[in-house]
Amino acid sequence: MAGTASDICVGPAGFEPLEHAASEHAASEHAASEHAASEHAASEHAAQAVLPPDIELTPIVFFSLFWTPAILEPIVKATNIYAEQKRSASDRQKGIR
Repeated sequence: MAGTASDICVGPAGFEPLEHAASEHAASEHAASEHAASEHAASEHAAQAVLPPDIELTPIVFFSLFWTPAILEPIVKATNIYAEQKRSASDRQKGIR
């Protein structure tokens, strides 16, 4: 009865998690470091979350914004493999086949 990450991770309808390429990250990191020096004095401002306007921010939706199926799937698979290995080792120790 193994679950999958997509069974667990359910985001709001029509919402896709943001992703970016490593090259975009490197370019934005360089621009950010140049900008950080000039913005240091004005760095005390309120942070704002940018979410779709029709989103109902329930705990599972909030969780799904950060823990996507792509992140959860390998964790679920590894956990299921580990559980099966432990179960098999325990059965062998008890003499059960």
